Amino acid sequence: MITSLYYFFSKIFLFGLFSAACLVALTGIGNPDADFMPFFVMLLFAVAGILTITLIPHLTIKKWRVTVLFLLTIVGFSVMWELQEYSVRVFEVFNFSDNYELLIANILTCFTYFLPTLIIVFVHWHLRWVKGKRIGKKTPELLIAAFQTILFALTALIVLTRVFAQDLTAIFATSGVLALIVGLAIQPNLRNIFSGIFVSLERPFQPNEWVTIDDKTGIVLDVTWRSTKIRTFENVEVTIPNETVAKSTLQNWSRPDQDLMSEGFHIFNTISFHPRHDPRYISELITNALCNVTPVDGRQTLGLKWVKFIEVDEYGLKFAVAFDCTNRLLKNSQQNVVLTEIHQVLAQAGISMSVGRLTTFFDEDTSLSALAADVTQKTGNPERIFRSGKPESGDIP
Repeated sequence: MITSLYYFFSKIFLFGLFSAACLVALTGIGNPDADFMPFFVMLLFAVAGILTITLIPHLTIKKWRVTVLFLLTIVGFSVMWELQEYSVRVFEVFNFSDNYELLIANILTCFTYFLPTLIIVFVHWHLRWVKGKRIGKKTPELLIAAFQTILFALTALIVLTRVFAQDLTAIFATSGVLALIVGLAIQPNLRNIFSGIFVSLERPFQPNEWVTIDDKTGIVLDVTWRSTKIRTFENVEVTIPNETVAKSTLQNWSRPDQDLMSEGFHIFNTISFHPRHDPRYISELITNALCNVTPVDGRQTLGLKWVKFIEVDEYGLKFAVAFDCTNRLLKNSQQNVVLTEIHQVLAQAGISMSVGRLTTFFDEDTSLSALAADVTQKTGNPERIFRSGKPESGDIP
């Protein structure tokens, strides 16, 4: 990640700064013509800075980390000020070249401009990471990288104008034309990058969460500038452009609202039965079955056990059954366990589920046949009755 690269660069720079201060301080202390005390103070600050950089990765208590990082900030600026104040005097004895004073001054000035940015990057890293583990609110890496890149870019522009006296007008004009050409060439990638920024701002998911993006369901592996990577049930890594992610309907299976609903996401099923059964008895049996289920996601019991008689249709009495699951990977297994238990409880009660439209289950209406047989015995001709829909006078005594 680019943030790791910026942190590494800031750490190397700060360590180099304090090491250089140590060398300058020792050289000044060894010079009999130099004032001892300022160089001794510089040496103390430099040693304190090196110890701070060395110890900070091992501190786990927040208040100690904050204190040490604050100390590092003070020491860093103090050392830089002392280097600018005393280093030229020390290097005068070496007589490197005629322009060495200007060279050293420019180098120190560049370091002075970059020092705040590097300290910000270093401090921010150690406020977020402790012994390789990320802590606190997880700000998207994409936004952090963009912010740090802007800081370095602004500092570089200041150095060009203040230190090297460069006129940036021509540079901006040329870079504007180049930016237009490059922008047209990489327009699709730019759309993905900006979509990635918006996705990072909204944070609809993060690594290790189960999501469904359009028809792709899997666990999130990483979100980069250009794309989002997930691993599906088929153990296949799928790379989805961030532009597609931003336009898609997204489901996050790893963020149920436990206070409002239940611990896991909800699974709904519908089951139908013959109308001859008592709906209240069926509801009781299904509820008992849900209570008997041992969830496959490691819990002792289901968090949601919901049964409702919702309607009567061509399939019979329709019931809605809902239960929850805390692991998207185990959704089908959880559904299998629940439906198997429901079927077993119903079978023990002598009740079977409907497997089709109930027209195949209805018995023939015997009342109409009985009436026709009775009329035939009395009149010998039932056809006139059923042609007109009522018996004629004289047909039935």
